[in-house]
Amino acid sequence: MFAREGYHGTSMRALAERAGLNQASLYYYFSSKEEALLEICLTGIREAGNRLEQLLDQPGDMAYRLRAMIAANLTDVEQHGDYRHVYYEQREHLRSDQKAILETESRRVLRLLNRLFMQAQEAGELHAALDARQASLATAGTLQTMTRYYVGGSLRDYRYVAEGMSETLIRGLSAAHPG
Repeated sequence: MFAREGYHGTSMRALAERAGLNQASLYYYFSSKEEALLEICLTGIREAGNRLEQLLDQPGDMAYRLRAMIAANLTDVEQHGDYRHVYYEQREHLRSDQKAILETESRRVLRLLNRLFMQAQEAGELHAALDARQASLATAGTLQTMTRYYVGGSLRDYRYVAEGMSETLIRGLSAAHPG
């Protein structure tokens, strides 16, 4: 509802009706509309962080891990685009303490990306002109752009464009291999 109706167009009563609850029951789970909005925003970013954490524990080179992470992200965006839309377009309505919680989760994802690229750097897989932080920020920006492209409107060429962006990112981050 937040994705379609916006923050101001969504009421706790409407959320309760949509969930099949009475309004008092909804207040048991969320003390306010802002709390419900925060939970929606946190859902997507926590899932992305958990997915990345699992990838870091699996074998594979940087390109393999990036492709796996991006593929999972694309599927997640296609299946749960409303969560991402709300994260990018409605989080401004959160209180500053709630925004700080989101920022903590965002920093967690960046730390995990940084770890991925530090491992790649140690393995000689990261382009010599880059450091792990630059690669992390470039990757986060690419993922954000892919998500914004999708939530901007259901596009039939979304996967094609996103996969092209992914390959461009991976080629740009990868160390040159002889031959």
